Amino acid sequence: MRLGRVIACAATLMMGAATACSPASTASATHPAPSCPPCACTCECEPGAVAGIDPYERDEAFAAATRKAAQGDGAGCLAELDRGQTLDPRPRFDTANPESPYAQTRAQCLMLAGQCDAGKTLARAALEQTTLQQWGPEQVERTLEAYTSMYCRGRMSDREALLQSLMELQKAAYTTTRDARFCETHDQRIARLRTRVKPRDDDDAQILHLDASLVHMVPTCYQRAGDCSKAWARYRELAQRAHPHVYGRMSAEVREQSLRSGFDSTVSKCKGKS
Repeated sequence: MRLGRVIACAATLMMGAATACSPASTASATHPAPSCPPCACTCECEPGAVAGIDPYERDEAFAAATRKAAQGDGAGCLAELDRGQTLDPRPRFDTANPESPYAQTRAQCLMLAGQCDAGKTLARAALEQTTLQQWGPEQVERTLEAYTSMYCRGRMSDREALLQSLMELQKAAYTTTRDARFCETHDQRIARLRTRVKPRDDDDAQILHLDASLVHMVPTCYQRAGDCSKAWARYRELAQRAHPHVYGRMSAEVREQSLRSGFDSTVSKCKGKS
C-alpha cells in the first residue's frame, strides 16, 4: 500500500515539475526560462508510516487479541495486545492507558487471565472516561459488575461469584445448552451464597428478586440439559421458597397440584416427563 502511494506521489511530483519548471512551456525569446528551486514531495502518507510502523501488522495483533478473548484465552489475548503496542508505541495503542480505545479489551483479558483485581481497576478507570460522564457512577458500577460476571476467573467476592453463576445459569437456560452438571454446579454455588450476599440498596434488583428468578431459570437449565426429573425436583423446592405465603396456606394435595400446574406451564418441554 505504501509503495503505491510513493509511486503516485512521485508521479504527481513529476507532473508538477513538467508544468511549472519546463523550459519549453515558459521560455520565450524575450523571457528566458526561470531558474526553478528543487521540487519536494509533500504528500500526506498514512499516519505512522514515516516512523516505520506497519499499521496492518499492528491491527492484526489487536484483532488476534479480540479473537483470543472470545475464546477465553486471557494470557494469549494479553500477549497479542503487548505485541500490538510494541509495533506501535504511541499512547493511543498503550492498552494499559485508560484513555486508549483498547483499555477495556485489556481489562477483560486481565480478568480472563485470573487477574480480576487488576482488570477491574483498569476497567473502572476506562469506564470513567466515558460512561461516568454520560450516565453517572451507578451505571459504571453496573457495567463493571457485568464485566466481572462475564470475564473474571479465579478469586472473587461472594457477590461477584453469585452474580457470575446467575449469568451462567441465565445463558444455559435461555441461549445455549449445557449439561446437567453445569446447571448443578452453578445452582449449588448460588444456594451456598444467597444468604451471604445482601442487596446494596433498593435498586439492587438481581439480589432482591433472586429467589423469584431462580424458580424459572434453574429448572429451565435442567430442561435444556435433558434432565426433567431434576428440573421438577428443583422447581418444587424453589417455587415454595420464593412464594411461601402462597404455598404455605394450601393443603398438601392442592399444593402438589398447583406446583405441577406451574411446572408444566413454566418448563413446558418437560410436561409429562418427570
